Amino acid sequence: MDSSAKPTVEEASASIGPTLEKAHLLERVSIAEFMMLYTTVSDYCKRDLLNFPNNGGAVVYKVFAQYVREFDSQQAAKINSLPTDEMRLVDGRRNAWENYRKSASFLNQAFRVMNQHWVPRCNDAMKEKAKQGQESPEQKKTYLDAYTMCMTAWKEEMFEKTKNLISNSARVSMKAEVEQAITEHLNALQVFLNKVGLKSTCNKVISKPATCCNKSFIFLMTF
Repeated sequence: MDSSAKPTVEEASASIGPTLEKAHLLERVSIAEFMMLYTTVSDYCKRDLLNFPNNGGAVVYKVFAQYVREFDSQQAAKINSLPTDEMRLVDGRRNAWENYRKSASFLNQAFRVMNQHWVPRCNDAMKEKAKQGQESPEQKKTYLDAYTMCMTAWKEEMFEKTKNLISNSARVSMKAEVEQAITEHLNALQVFLNKVGLKSTCNKVISKPATCCNKSFIFLMTF
């Protein structure tokens, strides 16, 4: 990766896409593959810093967001095609949810540098621009860490866009479980940011410090 060149979505997608797919499908990810993903994401977040926040961090954030949304949409379509409500709920959403939480926790560690540095800085920069009246319409959003992004996309694709495909009581119950996971993560992340002296405007988001198990190794880290 040429650190002097302007980062592109195509380049980032080619760099991190294969490992993202393996992680989401809970395929075996080696330590070497994990470290390569971690290093690649970190390198992107350090590129083109003079153009912050529209730098390498923005590119890798966009690629990850697009991948998560597309994966969740495909999963929802697959589950919704099952013939009965019970199969859509138990065999589909419940089992898929447990696997998804594992992959989201795993990927959250790989995107640690983006979570800890690029996302808080970006949100603070957007907040400052808003105060100065310089915020553009596309900037009126909160940037999310990797785990929260996964959980938010899952909630929207699995529940908010398919309200008529499972019973309302089941949908509400499982949606609440997703929202609880987001809230727990937000609280834990806020404690971490306070400890290291970072401000955060991500007050809508995220998971507890997690043990990431991806069928190949256990990786203990915080955020």
